[in-house]
Amino acid sequence: MKKTTTIFLFICLFIYSFAQNGDNTDTLLHKLETYQKYNLTEKVYLHLDRPTYSAGEDIWFKGYVTIAPENILSGWSKVLYVDLIDMRDELVQNIVLPITAGIAYGDFALSDTLAEGSYRLRAYTRWMQNFSEDFFYDRTIYVTNGRGDNTKLITAINKDENKENEVDYRFTIKTQNDSPIANTKVQYRIVSENKQKKKGQIKSNEKGEFNIPVKGIDTGNIELSFPSFDGRQIHKYIKIKELSEGNKLQFFPEGGYLLDQTESKIAFKATDKNGKGIPVQFTLKDEDENEVLYVESDESGMGSFVTTLSKNSIYSAFAQFSDGKEQTFSLPEIVSEGVSVLMNTFSSEQLIGKVNLAGKYKNYKNLVILLQKDGLIYNLSKITPKTPEFVFRIEKSEIPSGVFQLSILNEDFHPIVERFVFNYNPDKNLKITSKLDKESYSTREKVNVNIMAKSNSMDSIPQSSLSASVVNLPKDIAEKSEEQSLLASLLLMSDVKGYIENPGKYFENLDEIDLIGLDNLLLTQGWRKLVWQKIDSLRKPEFEVENSLKISGTIHKLGRKATEAEAKVDLISTHNFMDFIDTLSDENGHFVFDDLLFPDSIQFLISAKTKKGKNRLDIKMDEPAIPAIHKSKNSPDEIYDVNRVFQEDLQSSVRHLRELERQGLKDEPILIEEVVINKRIEKKADENSSNLNGVGNADYILTSEDMERCPTLAICLQAVPGVVFQNGIPYSTRSMQGPPMQIVVDGMYLEAEDISIIDPMDVASIEVLRTPHYLTIYGTHGAGGLLIITTKRGTGVRSNRKPIGLITHNPKGFYVSREFYSPDYDDEVKEEAENQQDLRKTIHWEPLIVTDEQGNANFDFYTSDEKGKYIIQVKGMDLKGNLGENSYSFEVK
Repeated sequence: MKKTTTIFLFICLFIYSFAQNGDNTDTLLHKLETYQKYNLTEKVYLHLDRPTYSAGEDIWFKGYVTIAPENILSGWSKVLYVDLIDMRDELVQNIVLPITAGIAYGDFALSDTLAEGSYRLRAYTRWMQNFSEDFFYDRTIYVTNGRGDNTKLITAINKDENKENEVDYRFTIKTQNDSPIANTKVQYRIVSENKQKKKGQIKSNEKGEFNIPVKGIDTGNIELSFPSFDGRQIHKYIKIKELSEGNKLQFFPEGGYLLDQTESKIAFKATDKNGKGIPVQFTLKDEDENEVLYVESDESGMGSFVTTLSKNSIYSAFAQFSDGKEQTFSLPEIVSEGVSVLMNTFSSEQLIGKVNLAGKYKNYKNLVILLQKDGLIYNLSKITPKTPEFVFRIEKSEIPSGVFQLSILNEDFHPIVERFVFNYNPDKNLKITSKLDKESYSTREKVNVNIMAKSNSMDSIPQSSLSASVVNLPKDIAEKSEEQSLLASLLLMSDVKGYIENPGKYFENLDEIDLIGLDNLLLTQGWRKLVWQKIDSLRKPEFEVENSLKISGTIHKLGRKATEAEAKVDLISTHNFMDFIDTLSDENGHFVFDDLLFPDSIQFLISAKTKKGKNRLDIKMDEPAIPAIHKSKNSPDEIYDVNRVFQEDLQSSVRHLRELERQGLKDEPILIEEVVINKRIEKKADENSSNLNGVGNADYILTSEDMERCPTLAICLQAVPGVVFQNGIPYSTRSMQGPPMQIVVDGMYLEAEDISIIDPMDVASIEVLRTPHYLTIYGTHGAGGLLIITTKRGTGVRSNRKPIGLITHNPKGFYVSREFYSPDYDDEVKEEAENQQDLRKTIHWEPLIVTDEQGNANFDFYTSDEKGKYIIQVKGMDLKGNLGENSYSFEVK
């Protein structure tokens, strides 16, 4: 309340001051207020249980949805969308979660068929779709596969300067024991923009090496397929990278102008051919090779320096990069007319700026200093320059932590210079401490954790929403990947465009964050900014705040484009036909059922009738607005050869999953079954088959002769090993807890229940795909297995009479999150569990921790059979938006 009143009084005095000079400041404030209303920023952060996974494991996460700039838990959106995206930028899984008081939690069960690679987790609300996808939550995770894939790949990229637009991708294929897979035929495809650009076959040499040249293609994937030493088919996907011409060194004058004979700050950024930072040192010299200064970057290749330069000289930077390469770069143009700003953002009490006006800019009588974020004003002050150089100050005490836009406006309220600054208010930190009842533990011993979360802020509310993960990570995970920082995500990454390398490093010490590094970052990066030209043409956002699930569509006259107004529309649940609601279509034939709450995979019937009770109507459903998947802004974090890079983690996962198989808690990928299958595939599939593995490459085949004895397909398929039917829907015994088998008829994907409408006499062949080496190529469609059905005509099933004014609809409902399993080794179960190894990697996951009125909370768990260093990570925020995170380790001996 105090902050709001202070800012309001300040703005009133400001308006009065300008009103004396006839200035229309209230117009600007009204536009900013409208802009802020339409551009209120929601942010999402996902706390994951760990950064790296393996096919067959689970991802556990908690979502924090906040409102900027205070990062208070959002009361706006009630629906969160979370996507798992693979290295081909294709959607693997997506779930919809309910948001309660800014909190959501969920999980992904990773299919055994997932290929190794760098995957992405993306999260957003409908409201966030009004703005750039740069500000969605989007992070890279790494997935190994040791169940269906017993190989590792070594990738090297070489760009020959003598071959224009051509890059050589050099591969080596080996077993997990480092034996080369020699003299093996490798099928490959190069796919770009969803089109096959090239395909072929190549043979590995005695060392398992082969080379694929890629010419004129800088986006897409190389898809490899080859048999392993045991005969299983392996699929690998390598993303094509756009490589720059060697190292780069870029310069960024503060405020955009490099003024003649004016003290200026110049930031710089050095990157390698992959777009990652590379340390650099350079000497700045004039045209006579007189040394002006010597500069060294930080480890990320960034830095800044202050100097005074003359437009009458020509300056060059003689750079030496950490890889030994040397190169010369030019500085930006030095001008005699413009505006420069030199900021000191490091003071704990004030933002201090020195402004220099040159040329025509000296004529300004009144200037406005504006500090705002998404239209919310934190400083608005008038400056009447008496000299071309002047200083301004902005008090920091009322400004929250985060990125803010500083603009200097002329008398017409047009920006003449802009600068983004990072403010850090340590009083807004939530200090989290974790205390254990002992310093070290033995295996299968109970650990009691007490958490205290408190903020220094006077208006802080002790109650906080926290989440905690306990992991036992191999060394290669700790060294090569890290859990993303909550503060880095909500205070920095959600406001900055483009790639930020290792953002968590700026927040390693919350008592003294790296303000110098953050300032250099903002001087060299793009931001979420207020575009002044758009203030005069603001439009209502396309997407409204989503408070619930809804089902909508349009009623058309039968067979026509014309719509039907005031049609009666019924929504009927197929789980209970007595459970229905109705509504009327509007003047445009559009109807909406909102305020709905239903789980995923539920099916509805939707019927429509005219005012006269006739059903001669067509119903067209609205498709959900799923944002397109573009190239990840974090692509430099993507790693090739994940099985090789995280080999220790891979072996740990393999041991864990095998133990679960032994205990009967997970289906076993048995290679013996695949040997038997090879004997079975004596029958031939129809030549028109749409099987992506190739005609006849399947675990089991049914021919038209097999179909002659079956009145329905279900009866025929029940005789196939590994296929069972539940309520008329086919499932693979390998994924009974997962989705049903995908039905593919002549290349067309159908719902599993549609198998009942297919006449066996129409079928030429059915190929049953159940094992990983046949399912991998299908991605998410292969999660539950596939039935590839080819009809005798090759044109699909017989057309059945389509009902009029009635359709079935399968909307995406709320995912029902699973409960994390954590064993309880009390005295009663110890003896029972002695013959079972506990090899958990995620030891414990606690997403719903709420502190009491004193800021305290506790939880407990048991250690596993694995010894070593365990890590407890606690993250969260209080009800005032104060953010905190803490990492604590202990030994299990």
